[in-house]
Amino acid sequence: MASGQVLSLRAVNRALLAASCCSSARSCGQRAGTDRAVVQTIEHLIGLQAQAPFPPYYGLHSRLDGFRPEDLATLITDRSVVRIALMRGTIHLVSARDCLPLRRLLQPVIERGMHGAFGKQLAGVDPAELAAAGRRLVEPSR
Repeated sequence: MASGQVLSLRAVNRALLAASCCSSARSCGQRAGTDRAVVQTIEHLIGLQAQAPFPPYYGLHSRLDGFRPEDLATLITDRSVVRIALMRGTIHLVSARDCLPLRRLLQPVIERGMHGAFGKQLAGVDPAELAAAGRRLVEPSR
């Protein structure tokens, strides 16, 4: 075993806060005011919990100096960031760039969860048909 410095509980907590962009320095070196700063923060965090509409706004406001709600609203409207079922099967806000790779990575976990307690309520539902219906809801009409 290699010997090394053991971090104190306070040092571990400080490291976790810094990694989450929640330390006194805030923002992981970013300042709001540019779309890129908001997207980079979301990507650094690998998404923000977004079960309800407002938590991503609170999360970014607490992490980015100068953050304004319209900074995120614009990114949602132009689909630079999207809400999608991901980690633990809950809705998260992620960048459009990270959306598909994260979903592919987490798909097996989501599918296993669908066979658990909640999945039993979907007995007889064709997953492909359900996915096609979902796509029809979000794709523009032709």
